[in-house]
Amino acid sequence: YIYYSGVAVSAVHPSRGAPKGGIELRVLGANFGVFGVTAEAACRFHRWRPLVPVALHGARGGSGSVVVAAFKADGALVCRTPPLPAGTVEVEVSLNGHDFQGGWPSL
Repeated sequence: YIYYSGVAVSAVHPSRGAPKGGIELRVLGANFGVFGVTAEAACRFHRWRPLVPVALHGARGGSGSVVVAAFKADGALVCRTPPLPAGTVEVEVSLNGHDFQGGWPSL
């Protein structure tokens, strides 16, 4: 069993995209390689908030959409954005598919 200090998200590129999703998102941060390359890496798009408070009617923030992430040679993680209504969302990463950390705000 391995304890590790966790990951930290420092930036995401691009910082915005279309609600239809499918945009390749580069997630930069620290400690992504603590386990080496793992097939369990994931990104979670969490705590969705509408751009306009009235837009919340009928929409829900939910627990987040989880998508598979891939490692890049420069140490970044890459994942594709899921379809979400227009708004802001936090991006979190996991190396084991269960424990998410990061919370890069306002994508």
